Amino acid sequence: MVVIRNPWYNKALEIGADIVIMLHPDYQYTPKLIHSMAYLIANEVYPVVLGSRILGKGALKGGMPKYKYLFNRMLTLIENVLIDQKLSEYHTGYRAFSKEVLQTINYEINSDDFVFDNEMLSQIVYANFDIAEITCPTLYFRKHHPLISNAVQNMV
Repeated sequence: MVVIRNPWYNKALEIGADIVIMLHPDYQYTPKLIHSMAYLIANEVYPVVLGSRILGKGALKGGMPKYKYLFNRMLTLIENVLIDQKLSEYHTGYRAFSKEVLQTINYEINSDDFVFDNEMLSQIVYANFDIAEITCPTLYFRKHHPLISNAVQNMV
């Protein structure tokens, strides 16, 4: 049996998307950066754009627990050494890709779990695509998030 991993990328390409933006639905990342990320790709500045919580002190300022920040930094250092990059983080839930990138890398062979995104980044690096990062403010605690209504907050 063949299982296609993360079929939403395939679906986006199938309906003709030139740019695909993945934004985790946990309200940590502001959707206000979608335009900026798409602009960099649409104008062929970069084929991949990551929204980084680490750049600009966004993670700690937004309430990321210090132990998560520390482990994120250590893991990122190891990943940067292993694939000879200088990214601020590999674990962002905010990523934008050009159609060319998604058509070039073979993401369908990747794991169907939390390492899928890191495998994609490795494939992108090994395919010699440049990666841009933009600073992204984040919020970690739902009770203080402006996009979540009081009614929703009371349900959680």
